[in-house]
Amino acid sequence: MQYTCPNCSKSIRDMSNVWEKLDKEVASVPMPDIYQNKMESAKIKAMNPSRLNWNQKEVLYDDIVSLKVWILCNDCGANSEVHFHIAAHKCHGCNSYNTRLIKGAPMSSCSSTLG
Repeated sequence: MQYTCPNCSKSIRDMSNVWEKLDKEVASVPMPDIYQNKMESAKIKAMNPSRLNWNQKEVLYDDIVSLKVWILCNDCGANSEVHFHIAAHKCHGCNSYNTRLIKGAPMSSCSSTLG
């Protein structure tokens, strides 16, 4: 069964119970190592950026940018900058998970870790 309008993608019924379940799922699903390591390296570099050469500063900027993504909420139309999570992205405007990435998706892909 489809819970969104085929034209505008807005939720067509009360999804608050589903959003509550997704809150729990996001809280319980750890980020995969490939993203966790990237986040940790960005935090370490950010603590002392003055010791980095120019090329490393560019990498630092890319790592930090990849930690947050921009989403568009299909329900309220708000654009929000949120922390990337592998499970879902929650709108800050209306608390909906009926969102889509619009900018800043991580550059790593799952296929890069396969044999």
